[in-house]
Amino acid sequence: MPATEEKKAGRSTKLAVESVSRSFRSIVNRRRAEFVPVLNDISFTMYEGEIVSVVGLSGCGKTTLLRIVGGLLEPDEGTVRVDGDAVSGPGLDRAIVFQQPSLLPWRNALRNVEFGLELKKAGKSVRTEKARDALGLVGLRDYEKYYPKQLSGGMQQRVGLARALAVEPEILLMDEPFSALDAQTREELQMELLDLHAQTKKTIMFVTHDLDEAIYLSDRVLVLLPHPGRVHAVVDVDLPRPRANILDIKSDPAFIKARDTVARGIRAGGE
Repeated sequence: MPATEEKKAGRSTKLAVESVSRSFRSIVNRRRAEFVPVLNDISFTMYEGEIVSVVGLSGCGKTTLLRIVGGLLEPDEGTVRVDGDAVSGPGLDRAIVFQQPSLLPWRNALRNVEFGLELKKAGKSVRTEKARDALGLVGLRDYEKYYPKQLSGGMQQRVGLARALAVEPEILLMDEPFSALDAQTREELQMELLDLHAQTKKTIMFVTHDLDEAIYLSDRVLVLLPHPGRVHAVVDVDLPRPRANILDIKSDPAFIKARDTVARGIRAGGE
């Protein structure tokens, strides 16, 4: 890869997806199955500390791509690299936040956040300290003894995010984490994610159907076309950080331009 591709604005390459393709087996009838291509020759790069959102019509493979990056699925072809090393399965250098927080109901918030640290074989005192720090990052330091049923949907999602942050991953993978929440809570969590990103400088891959959310959060937006999923465009978002409230920033010409470009790209997939 050329040196100019290796760095952008002084940042090194954190994630490289190289010619990734993936198909799934589909049962046609009792005697016949066929393989349906879901992703075809996907390549893109993420730089250290940036947020890249992945958007596209249903069926373009957004979640499949995220799961491949997370090591939960293997590509049929191609390679995923983190800091130059090929991904061969799940790893603590990547943490995933799903649409549903999937908290353990018999554990309080603190113990839920400690779960990944237990898998990492961290000692009890270290687990507790890191879990409390992570809860503090998401504004839940005073709720560590609360159980999931005692928390709102937004608070549960914050606990899920804290659990991912506690293991100190190199890359945070987020699969439509705010889509099940009401509009006001969603906007609050979007702003909190930007605050958290400003503090931690984490590299974040964010899957969403919401174009405003994608533009608001991201440095760049990856637009996929469907059937099979393939890269149509990578759109730069020319908005400075820190960013204002999303309701205020929507009228910014740079926001409008980026959203229009992304929307046109998505519409190209439906034609």
